[in-house]
Amino acid sequence: MSDSDLKDSNEIELIAADLETLNLGTTQVRTNNSPDLKIKSHPLRKARFSLINYELIQEETLPEMSLNQSQTNSTPIPSGTTSNLEPLSRNDIQLLLQSIPEYFPGENLSIFVNEVDNLCKHLEGRLNADLVYVVNFSIRSKIKGEARDFLSFQNATNWPSIRRVLLQKYGDQRSEDLLVSSLTHCVQKRNETYMQYYSRILKSYSDLIQYLTLNIADPVFFEYKKRDMERLALETFQIGLLEPHRSFLSNFISFMIIENKSGSSVSLLEELKNQIGNLNKIFCYPDL
Repeated sequence: MSDSDLKDSNEIELIAADLETLNLGTTQVRTNNSPDLKIKSHPLRKARFSLINYELIQEETLPEMSLNQSQTNSTPIPSGTTSNLEPLSRNDIQLLLQSIPEYFPGENLSIFVNEVDNLCKHLEGRLNADLVYVVNFSIRSKIKGEARDFLSFQNATNWPSIRRVLLQKYGDQRSEDLLVSSLTHCVQKRNETYMQYYSRILKSYSDLIQYLTLNIADPVFFEYKKRDMERLALETFQIGLLEPHRSFLSNFISFMIIENKSGSSVSLLEELKNQIGNLNKIFCYPDL
């Protein structure tokens, strides 16, 4: 094939009957016209012919390699390291550890667990053994009261074991089905204001979200479940309403659910709370 047959004078077309027998050896390429000389790849209609797809740099020596061998001989990433993240300094780690909230028995456990889970994901593969020990020690120091004593009794020294012990001792032991049932069985009591009824609905909903936070790792699925449970909480509130403003609030909730089909980030429960507050102002009730 002549040079005039090529679209670019810096391109060479190389044909071989069998790729496995084609060896570049230690070929050196020199050209006075351009610093780059490319071997261009095109598919051929004849099955017995193939083309090679390599770029040869001026005066660069290529090592011998068989074409059925992987062209990317990357070194395997050692366990516990991350290829695209730089190791953190001790000062950086100290700042991150200071952001962990303290946990006292009786407080919302899901907040503490979620914060530490996120921190551990951020630090994964970026610490040596000594710094891993420092992080685990710092996590334990954030746990106060009888919970700290219980961890020592259980000999929980790293985050996976600390997490498991805390959930077993202080987590809500109800299943998702029981939590959903607790939510859907909420109805407004006689002499109970709308705001008091709303608070009970919100408590059952929060317990359910805490369970989902601790047991669903996929953030996309979690957001889907969270929106679904929020709609369930609104529908439960709607069904259990009593007069005098049952129809008004029920219609408002139906409108919110329809408008939120696209999955808006606005909290529907917060919107409902605001609407109950507006009723207080309109009808001059001390607490609806």
